[in-house]
Order: sequence, then structure tokens, then C-alpha cells
Amino acid sequence: MSPQKIVDVLQGGLASTKVLDLRATKMLSGSFDPGFRVRLHIKDLRIALELARESGVVLPLTAEIEQMLQALRAAGREDYDHSGLITFLEDLARFRVADATEERAGLE
Repeated sequence: MSPQKIVDVLQGGLASTKVLDLRATKMLSGSFDPGFRVRLHIKDLRIALELARESGVVLPLTAEIEQMLQALRAAGREDYDHSGLITFLEDLARFRVADATEERAGLE
């Protein structure tokens, strides 16, 4: 399935998000120029996790996202926009959305 069709399906239902509205075109093209940089998200999430620990609050998904962002930092992507998280998933899948988007464009 084309990455654009996946975006269209997500945007047509309850999974719709403002981030996808604003960043889908850039994500599909593999462009992650900064809006709010990964390294700044890491800083903010560390603060949130520290406060949560002090308060006895469990934030498992926040911790998971912080780890994903740390992986981006380790891969030299700390200046990407937060939409660059897709590259973490691409690394796991060994698949590049931008490559599939370009390939589909060549077929149409």
C-alpha cells in the first residue's frame, strides 16, 4: 500500500492528528527539518519523567518515547523535527517511507 494512502486513511478517522496534518508531506519525502528538535523533546521528557518519579506517577509511554528519541540522538538525528520518530520505526522495519513514496510516484 502506498504511504500516501496510509496517511489518507489515518487522517480520515479518529487517528487524525494535527502533527500528521502539518508534517505528512515532509515525512513522506524523508524531510525532517526542525520544527521542535528531538534534543529539546528529550530535555522536556527527562524533566517530565523526573517529576513523575518524584510524585510516584508511572508514565510508561513517556519513558518509551524518551528512549526512542535517545535512539535518534545516538543515530545522529537529534536536530530532526519530532516527526523524525518515523525514522526509528523505519530502522526497525528496514524500510524507508520516502523510498516507497518515490517508487509509487514513478508508477503513477
